[in-house]
Amino acid sequence: TRDNEIKKKFEATLSALFIYLGNQKLIGLSEPVMGTRSYKMKKGSIPATIILLQALDEAIGKELTDSNIDILNLKNLVSNCRIAKGAYSHDLIHEINLSPPVVLNTSAMVGYFYSRFDDGQSTNTLKDIFSYIAASQRSDGLWPYCGNLLFDKIIWKLRNLMHPKMVKIYNVIRKDQSIFFGDYLHHMVTMYYLICAIEKKPDLYPMIKKNLRKGLRFILKNSVIHADKAMLLYDWEPELKITRHCNFSDTSAYFYLIALLSKLASIDPSIAAILPHPIYFLKYVEENLWIPDKNSLAPYCSSDQDLLNKIIKRPAESIFDKIYLFSIFIGS
Repeated sequence: TRDNEIKKKFEATLSALFIYLGNQKLIGLSEPVMGTRSYKMKKGSIPATIILLQALDEAIGKELTDSNIDILNLKNLVSNCRIAKGAYSHDLIHEINLSPPVVLNTSAMVGYFYSRFDDGQSTNTLKDIFSYIAASQRSDGLWPYCGNLLFDKIIWKLRNLMHPKMVKIYNVIRKDQSIFFGDYLHHMVTMYYLICAIEKKPDLYPMIKKNLRKGLRFILKNSVIHADKAMLLYDWEPELKITRHCNFSDTSAYFYLIALLSKLASIDPSIAAILPHPIYFLKYVEENLWIPDKNSLAPYCSSDQDLLNKIIKRPAESIFDKIYLFSIFIGS
């Protein structure tokens, strides 16, 4: 902003943050998970840790970030979240949860982490992550929430031949690991961190280019484009039948999209041009999601009160992650 007072506050915030991180001596950050009556902290959260790391890289650069954060601790975190080649969990694997699912968006975050290093082993790990995430993309372009087994891929291929009851039974068995389970927010997060990794390792772009194109075409198919604005359609997301944590109808999807398109435009303008310019999506946000009397943004793209009552509140409903992602667009 070039505002000296804001700069002073920013530097004070960084100093306090680095003191806090230095005192924690933890393998990764903990993530607050809200309950109906209380909250708990998930230890060793990939999202809490890598989102902070990438934000610091954007704000102050990799060198200054690395001089203030224990990178060895972060390497221990990601290695302790590894489930298989190129596949990672959401949080630290521990004795209470020895068989967590592979989560695609957090695997992409780990890919960003390894893109920060120039050694051969880190590059090979990044290649493994790209290969796994590419293989887990559905044929329609969506990245589901979790990685796929061969069984899941067979179900997807036979989906049009299956009786709806069989699909329902499959979804009950596989739950969040179902190939049909996904949402706009996590699709965008997966794409965003793949693109962040490509920024640092552009020579690996051919590995994931085709998949990014498919991912953008999925968004195009599930959007409404007007003359001056563009709106995301969330009606393809699963029906929410129980109270739970989820990101269905999450408006942060718009801001991840704006940020990833801004970055992709500098890597490959022809691929970014599959979708309208980010300003089209911002126009819709400004006209339809801004709440003037509260001076804030609606956390969800839905007026269905029954749906909203089933979504447990999360810290990520705040405006702050949206502002950060918006700043990437402004910076571009």
